[in-house]
Amino acid sequence: MSSIRTRLKGIPRFYIDIALLIGAQFVMSFGMSLFRSLLAVYMKEFIDSEQTISAILSISMFMGVTALLGGIWTKRVSLKTLVVLSWIVSLPVPLVFYFATTSAGFALGQVLTSLTTMFSPAVVLYIFDYPGAPDRTGAYLIYTTATHLAGIVAPTVGGALIEVYGYRPVLLIGFVLLCVALGMSLLLSSPHPRRVPAPKKERAARVPFGEALRNFGAMVWRRRRLWVWMLLLMLPQNICVIGEPVLSLYLRTCKGLTLTQVGLGYTVAALMGVIQIFCLNKLSKKYTPLWILGALSVFLVLANIGLQGTGVLLMLLSVWFKGSGRTVASYVQAAFSESLMMENHEMLVAGFIAVRSMLSSFTYNLGGALYMVRPELPYFVEIGALAVWFLLFALFTKGKRPTFAD
Repeated sequence: MSSIRTRLKGIPRFYIDIALLIGAQFVMSFGMSLFRSLLAVYMKEFIDSEQTISAILSISMFMGVTALLGGIWTKRVSLKTLVVLSWIVSLPVPLVFYFATTSAGFALGQVLTSLTTMFSPAVVLYIFDYPGAPDRTGAYLIYTTATHLAGIVAPTVGGALIEVYGYRPVLLIGFVLLCVALGMSLLLSSPHPRRVPAPKKERAARVPFGEALRNFGAMVWRRRRLWVWMLLLMLPQNICVIGEPVLSLYLRTCKGLTLTQVGLGYTVAALMGVIQIFCLNKLSKKYTPLWILGALSVFLVLANIGLQGTGVLLMLLSVWFKGSGRTVASYVQAAFSESLMMENHEMLVAGFIAVRSMLSSFTYNLGGALYMVRPELPYFVEIGALAVWFLLFALFTKGKRPTFAD
């Protein structure tokens, strides 16, 4: 026992904290993935309109604006405290869905789910601001892989359990797993410098409104390339989720897959994400965002084309390629954080998460509306939008890796 303790003492604390963070994220994601991939199908038992279901699912995206509040807190509160809070707010979600039978009940569950976004900047900064960390980008990509690893097994297990026992017992299992994840997060250390509010400055002379407006306009114009970079990085993730809220319904009602087969589809999608994340850990140092996101877009286009066919194997193969969308979400966050070479970057990271989530809310609702017009329409729209985005991204970056400093 003493030799084990001695060996553990020799391990840098960074690796221990990242292991705890990854473990907690894996357990929480496993618990959530047991029921979330089939949540739209479950909601359909109580709600008739697919557009209403998409609107409810989009709440968690729209509430991404709370990331701005989280960004403010990262300047004032311990990052570990904020990370732990991100697990605490997710704890009641399975219980809310357990008792929900109306649109309002499911909406409440999505609101609670969305509150985790408030603490997303803290999780990102816990890794990227870790003192003496050897490879922050690699650590963050491995952290995001935990979600994909959980998604490899959990959706299939959840689908099989739901077919045999029903949806509600699976929700209780999810609650127990969230309790375990919270316990792991409590073991994290607090290595970051203490975050205290900036000292109050003497009140400056009142600036005329016209001059303040001109100064703000000058700041916006001076950083115009940064705003364009932010928007272009947000778009691919938002485009590839247009058909996401109705995917399980599409596979179940239009393609005739069983609940277990739908769950298996989400499993293979997560597996694709894991494989790609591990590849990106090396490729991100060699290739620029243009080529990496371009390659991921090709996978997404192939997925959407395949979803127009028939047969279980083709559907599973298409959803396998659809897993590239999860990789896009992880990569664009890392690419944006790594491009910032300026002080006070916390609010920029928070703003990126907030605006990206709000855009996802719009695309989620768009997917539901398109589905009601024609079930396969969301996936055709994704193909066209990705083509336009890639052209704009190529013109902006010219194959280079943008960086921004004060």
